[in-house]
Amino acid sequence: MKAVLSKYNITDWRFQRHQPRYLMATEDRAWLVVPASFPFLLGGKTQSVSAEWIFVLTKKSDGKWRVDLSAFGDTHHTLLP
Repeated sequence: MKAVLSKYNITDWRFQRHQPRYLMATEDRAWLVVPASFPFLLGGKTQSVSAEWIFVLTKKSDGKWRVDLSAFGDTHHTLLP
């Protein structure tokens, strides 16, 4: 990731998770939607990406929850052309 950030001159970045928007669970499966944002500077200009981070979890036989699937879907961005 550092190589990509460096290549595109992305600085002052941070990743922010927000309050979960959706959570549903059964005894052994769970679905979670977490809004996230990624503000940064691109060549010195303020930019941002907002997304929905989606998780599907399964409770394993050892009782621990594991992520089976996650997806990060861009819902808004201010990227320059």
